[in-house]
Formats: sequence, C-alpha cells, structure tokens
Amino acid sequence: MMTRPWRSTFGLVALVASLFALGTLIIGVVAYEVTHEALEIQLDHRVAIETRALIDEGDDGPTGVAMAIRRREAARSTASLEYLLVDPVGRRVAGSLDATAPTVRVIWNFCITGGTANTGSHRP
Repeated sequence: MMTRPWRSTFGLVALVASLFALGTLIIGVVAYEVTHEALEIQLDHRVAIETRALIDEGDDGPTGVAMAIRRREAARSTASLEYLLVDPVGRRVAGSLDATAPTVRVIWNFCITGGTANTGSHRP
C-alpha cells in the first residue's frame, strides 16, 4: 500500500513550509520587478528633466550647455547627477562622468537627389 507523505505530521509540515517558501519567493520576485521598474521610470524622468533644463540653461548652443554642466558640477551634492558632453567626433567637452559616448557607424550613406538614389561611400 502506498503511503501519502501529507498524512503524517512531518509530511504536512513539509508541504505547508514548501508552499510558504514558494509563495514568499513569488512575492519577492514580483516586488523586485515592480520596484526595479518604478525606479527605472523615475531615473528616466529625472534624466529627461535635467536634459531639458541643461538645454534651456545653455541656450547659446553647445558652449552654453558645457558652461551649465560646469556650474552644476561645481555645486555638486550627493544627489547630483553626473554629466558627459561630447563633440561630434566623440571628444569630451564637459562633464566628469566616466563613460564612453556611443559611436554611430555609417555603413551606407544614401542621398536622394532629382528622383534618383545615389549611394555614397561605404564606410565599414
């Protein structure tokens, strides 16, 4: 005759403990994902606001933005963001963020002139 483990006290305790452990694990994963997503949304929002403020503050182009970044970094606090402003070639103009700017690699350059498509040079 086959015995069922949940019929003994030990089996019942093991079954209930396993269900609680599984439930706790599921709640933990859901809480982690929800918290992570909320923090990511807040960070994206803060970066967007800071970007708009820098552009508005440096209304005379990249030089003004660079000066605004230098002013913000001079008044730095623990809640401040770090900045990186690069020129079109990728050289650092302002900011102390230790990061490399993404590079854009053009493989084919297409120009449409006079109704015909002319391909530019191939740049690997």
